[in-house]
Amino acid sequence: GANVMVGKNNGVAARLRRLNKLLLNFHCICHKLALACVDTEKDVAYIKEVAYTLSHAWNFFENSPKRTSTFVNIHSNLAETTFSDKCKKYVAKKIKKTCAIRWLSFDHSVQSAYENYVTLLQTFQELQKDPTALGLYKKMKKPKFLGALYILHSVLPTLSNLSKTFQTGALNFSHVAPAIKYTLSKLSEIRHPVEKMEQDLKGRLHFLDIHVQLNEQDKNQIRILHTNYINSLKENVDNRFHDRLNVLTCFHIFNPL
Repeated sequence: GANVMVGKNNGVAARLRRLNKLLLNFHCICHKLALACVDTEKDVAYIKEVAYTLSHAWNFFENSPKRTSTFVNIHSNLAETTFSDKCKKYVAKKIKKTCAIRWLSFDHSVQSAYENYVTLLQTFQELQKDPTALGLYKKMKKPKFLGALYILHSVLPTLSNLSKTFQTGALNFSHVAPAIKYTLSKLSEIRHPVEKMEQDLKGRLHFLDIHVQLNEQDKNQIRILHTNYINSLKENVDNRFHDRLNVLTCFHIFNPL
């Protein structure tokens, strides 16, 4: 997708088209999808803030055995079990790095934060003498942040499945348009997570010392964030792909069936 490759005047593709006017060039469809998601982060600023916070959390633990050890010990206490050395190494790797141009990394980072939310908050609370830990604690304990985490947890697997479909070695170009349409329809079916959050705050998150409470204002914020994020995501995916889908669909003529 770099300008040197797909620039319309002097990019490699443009120069090749001067040699063969019948040439069709396509921007990498996996990267196209990632860019659509990055565009959405620009439209919905709070999602970008959540991504930054998760990246900041990963940096907080990276190359710090002391902080990582605190995280593992708290995880062990919450699980009410004693971990072996091998298990401790596994738990220490639970915090995932997020990267804007590697879309699957954002999904992994969100899933990790979703599953280890209680452990993360209690770790930051334990280390709150550290200004960075205190800042992360204050950001991540907000109901809006938790709501965004739940939204991303329900949305990103759908996008990851689409990205994995695009990455298969035997991908048929004629399958791209149906895959995108199916994904957009699945996104429309995803419900806002307020009810799920309320259940979890009484269930798997019930032993949080921070006592996250959802008032009506918080619920409305989360519903609006969910609607804006889904709508922006669908619009940006459509904007990135609509000009090529008709051509890609025509590749079905090469299917021997």
